[in-house]
Amino acid sequence: HRFRNVAPYAALARTFGGALKVTPSAGVRWNRSSEFGGVWGAQAGVTVASRLGEAHVRWARAFSLPGIWAAVFTAGYGRGEEWRRLEPELVDHLEVGFAPRRGARAALDVTLFHDDVKDALRFVPPPPAPPRWANTGAYTARGGELTFTLEPVEALGLYAGAAYTETTPAAVPYAPRWTFSGGAVATVSVLRLALDAQWVDERLVGNTRFPAPPARVDAFFLLNGKVTARLDALVPGLVVFVAGENLTGSDYAYRPGYPMPGTTVSAGASLGF
Repeated sequence: HRFRNVAPYAALARTFGGALKVTPSAGVRWNRSSEFGGVWGAQAGVTVASRLGEAHVRWARAFSLPGIWAAVFTAGYGRGEEWRRLEPELVDHLEVGFAPRRGARAALDVTLFHDDVKDALRFVPPPPAPPRWANTGAYTARGGELTFTLEPVEALGLYAGAAYTETTPAAVPYAPRWTFSGGAVATVSVLRLALDAQWVDERLVGNTRFPAPPARVDAFFLLNGKVTARLDALVPGLVVFVAGENLTGSDYAYRPGYPMPGTTVSAGASLGF
């Protein structure tokens, strides 16, 4: 199979004002597929910034076309060229956000979003046989994100974030209800220490290669760290590091039957001229 896409696009943004800055923006993209015809995407928004902070409203329309896997699997399961009747998956995304000013060393950002998806593309298992790719209908997702960064002193940076997502219907894959993240970066003499952590709620996941219904994977917690040292006193431009992933040895997977590694440690060095 040979798939071709031509996608011209254009975007424009302009800022007006002084103490109160208003920046409207807009863009459009047209995609012409050799197999699925034409579909368009677009975006528009406005950002308002003042001494109180920054607020924004954004809308975007995006698309996802069936790809080469749809053609290969459809033919492999004896459905011939049924894949040619598939439609692009479309999503309309709307978000509203506000980032109040919290001083020079702190930042807060709150964003609410709503997604409206049509003609969702899914790999549908039996019954009835054989399996197939299909446009399975519509769903919505809504929620919010909050991030907070703080630099209490020049050599220390802290970050925390949370996200909440709710879908209709509830059984939408790849949509954990809650996600939390956090991190810290500190500099001590020639050392730079970084830690990041993430907790992801349980969720459904689809299978894009084998005929199986969506399965549930458990929530998991990850902790990663890295220590970097600049050793210019020994060799100009020398940087060495030691990094660890999944430091707590969490047992987790992004897909059932595909366990991720336990604690992993790596080390390296770079030399700049």
